[in-house]
Amino acid sequence: MHNCACLLGECPGCGVTKLCLCNMELDGTASLLMQWHQFSLEKTKSKNGQELKKLSMVYMHIGTNELLDYLKLKLQHFVHHNYQARWQDKEFRNCMKEFMDNVTLPIVDISIQHEVQSMHWYSFQIIILIHIAFHHNPNTNNVRSMLREYHFYINDDWRHDFGFVQHAFLLHWRHLTNNIGFTPKAHWVWSDGGTSQFKSTKPWYFVSQYPQMIGGCSMLWSFFGFSHDIWSNQSS
Repeated sequence: MHNCACLLGECPGCGVTKLCLCNMELDGTASLLMQWHQFSLEKTKSKNGQELKKLSMVYMHIGTNELLDYLKLKLQHFVHHNYQARWQDKEFRNCMKEFMDNVTLPIVDISIQHEVQSMHWYSFQIIILIHIAFHHNPNTNNVRSMLREYHFYINDDWRHDFGFVQHAFLLHWRHLTNNIGFTPKAHWVWSDGGTSQFKSTKPWYFVSQYPQMIGGCSMLWSFFGFSHDIWSNQSS
């Protein structure tokens, strides 16, 4: 194992420069065209003529040297991405193993759904907050039993900001305390880094005020970064 203090993938002894490539494919003499595709932000126009960018699948036919030149630029980012994604997964699994009987562990995500094709002239947008909550069964005596609940919250407010997420969390608290008789001492929340819904001043303020709002339950909010490249946490 080669030990060094370089950034991931940049070490000359073990980094991406050690990748073996064919010289003929690199110098452009290979006649083979590579067919490949990737997601790309493409310019398009909305129904009212406004110019915007939309994530689309783009198909291309290019030479091997062009493809390899492109991929070499991406390798460094991929090494960081892969390392941090694995680390995030390990941290979440540790939470799953270690959270106590008085803790609820929710994973939340936002899904934005557009109108179906046949309803084109009645266009509107909805968002769905997907809330998967883990906690220990309070009705078992001296036996640790984990419960997993699925909650889906639907909203047609086009702003889809954190106000909707906050409302959903308060509904979930009432469900825990009123419907199943469980009053946790802490929420360990996991989400991605969506700015307007999870990672901005309003969500952080909600985390700080959560104990006062519901009577003492603290909240720890951990982030899977956007595309798994950022992770941080906030707590109260």
